[in-house]
Amino acid sequence: MSTCAGTGCRPRGCACRPLETLLAPSFEWPGLLFPVVGSSTFRASAPELRYLNGAVVRFDGWFSFATCRLAVETTLLTRAFEVAAPEGGR
Repeated sequence: MSTCAGTGCRPRGCACRPLETLLAPSFEWPGLLFPVVGSSTFRASAPELRYLNGAVVRFDGWFSFATCRLAVETTLLTRAFEVAAPEGGR
């Protein structure tokens, strides 16, 4: 189990097309790479992957609608720790 948040955006110079254009049977995506960036945490039960538990990573990469390809590279940023609530509640 992991949590992941990220975003993709259109490349510079790529105009937004109207929805009816995107839905037309004749529409073909341009062969452009769309940048993607985000972060993720991990929770692993496999012994060889437990070192990732609590890790926070950043991912950078691209995706292509034309080729249905995604490429990302991850970088370990830090380790996340649970913070206990103070005694007495709240």
